[in-house]
Amino acid sequence: MIDEETKKQLGEVLRDEQAKIEADLAAFTIKNKAAPGGHESILAETGNGSSPEDKADTMVAFEKMTSVEHMLEKRLEEIKRALTLIDTPQYGLCEKCGKEIPLERLKVNPAAMTCIEHAPKY
Repeated sequence: MIDEETKKQLGEVLRDEQAKIEADLAAFTIKNKAAPGGHESILAETGNGSSPEDKADTMVAFEKMTSVEHMLEKRLEEIKRALTLIDTPQYGLCEKCGKEIPLERLKVNPAAMTCIEHAPKY
C-alpha cells in the first residue's frame, strides 16, 4: 500500500508533467474541443509565392507536429486519469489483475495503471 506522503509526491510529479505537456501543446496547437484529444496542430502559412518544395516541407513538418500532438495528448490523458485516482484506494493497483503496482514502477511512471506483467507491449 502506498503511504499518503508518497502519493503526495507522485501527485506533484504528475501535476508538473501535466503543466509541461500543456505548455508544449500550447506552443504549436490551438484548443479545439471538437478535435480528438482537444487540440489541433496549427499549419504554418506558406504564402502564394511559395515553391512546391516549400509547401511540401511545410506539410512534412505539419505531419510531424500532428504526430507529436497525438503522443502528448495520450500522455496527458494518462496523467489526468492517474490524478483522478490518486486519492482513491484504486491508485497503485493494476487495472488488469488488481495486484499492487511496484513503487519503483510508479516512481518511474506515476501514471502507470498496470503492473509490469500487464503493461502494454509496444
